[in-house]
This record gives sequence, C-alpha cells and structure tokens, in this order.
Amino acid sequence: MAARFGLTTGHHSGADGYVLNAHVDALVDAYGLVPDFAGEVVLRVVSGPFPPLDRGVAPIAVVATDLMDSLTTRERRAGTRVLQKLLDALS
Repeated sequence: MAARFGLTTGHHSGADGYVLNAHVDALVDAYGLVPDFAGEVVLRVVSGPFPPLDRGVAPIAVVATDLMDSLTTRERRAGTRVLQKLLDALS
C-alpha cells in the first residue's frame, strides 16, 4: 500500500493502520499499547461493520482521504495525488 502512495522509504519504524472498534481492546492488551500522541503507532479505529477491514484491507480512497489530513506535506500530497487519480478514472 505504501508503494502505491510513493511513501516507502525503509526508514520508518512505526506502524499506521486501521482496526475495527471491536478489536481495539484485544490489540491494546496483546501489545501493551498506551496512549501517546508522540508514539510510533497510529490506530485508526473504525466503528460498525466495515467488510473490507474484515478481509484485512483498507480501501485506497479511505487511505488517500486520511493522508490528506496529515500534518506531513509529503503524505498530504500523496493522498491528494492518489485520490485525484481515482476520481479521474471515474470520468
């Protein structure tokens, strides 16, 4: 997924991903996670049923939209570029 957005560098030691609300507690317990806004793990919690996540997949448009909210210029630009490509493909 990171390659599609042109964000692979091999230097990032953190994790950024999506998790269903129903699985958050188990994930927190399994890995001893604690809230830390400067931490290296970002969990994007999704409530309610979301079939793509049941299969372990976050839709590209969702990832692109989330990246557009990033504080990092590079990530914002990548999200905007990929979302524009998706929109262009619809027309």
